[in-house]
Amino acid sequence: VVLQDWQSARASLDMELQLKFAFWKCIPWRLAGIADWDVDVARKAAADSLAQFASSPLHEHSHHPLTVHMLGIGAKSGLRDQIIRFASGSALGNEKNLEQEVFRLRGIPLVERSIEAKHALAKKGLAGSPRPSPPLFSLALRFPEIVDRMHSSPSFVEDLTAFFDSHRDPNLIVIAAGLACHSSLNAFLSQTGTLKRRHIALCMYHCDIDSMYLDHGAVRKQLDVISRQKKTRLRRPRRHLHRHSRSRLWRTRPPS
Repeated sequence: VVLQDWQSARASLDMELQLKFAFWKCIPWRLAGIADWDVDVARKAAADSLAQFASSPLHEHSHHPLTVHMLGIGAKSGLRDQIIRFASGSALGNEKNLEQEVFRLRGIPLVERSIEAKHALAKKGLAGSPRPSPPLFSLALRFPEIVDRMHSSPSFVEDLTAFFDSHRDPNLIVIAAGLACHSSLNAFLSQTGTLKRRHIALCMYHCDIDSMYLDHGAVRKQLDVISRQKKTRLRRPRRHLHRHSRSRLWRTRPPS
């Protein structure tokens, strides 16, 4: 009976999560997938978005403004053609307008509490590193574990140092990490002919190191303008209601 209840609860929870997050599979939210660090995932999101837009029974201008902006046929942004080329294999760096739009999509706040806790710990450990690399970020998170192992095992430091010394070669790192069959590593090898540690870090930590530290100043300014406009729109009705409530109170006040 307990196992049956557990399976029922698990199935119910799975269904609830599927329904709760199903909107991420639909446009315009599916477009956010183009900002994924994994190029293969981003290309699939682009292809799915194009297919959904093409098969939608709605009139083009009945879609969300973001959908029309990025996927609309004949839209002034010209992003549709760039998305088609990106989904077909073109590099994101070759599609400058789409790249700027992707930077904006990466600004969507999707932070969970568990990630916020890890970010707080990592930020404390990386106080002196303004541009930390993914391996350094990982080290900051796991450093308390390393300290505990040092106290529990006197030979841990020597063993860890010996392991690092014996795995300085990128090819040995790939074997030790189990990444020998990773498709992105094969792509790097075909492009450059050599394998570097930064390529391994990109695959291991699933982040695009090349675009992570690009200058996003223009995108930040655009987002700041949009944020100020939203705040202005939210303030106006409140001031109007406040004036209306005061005038109504004055009209209904009984004579003294």
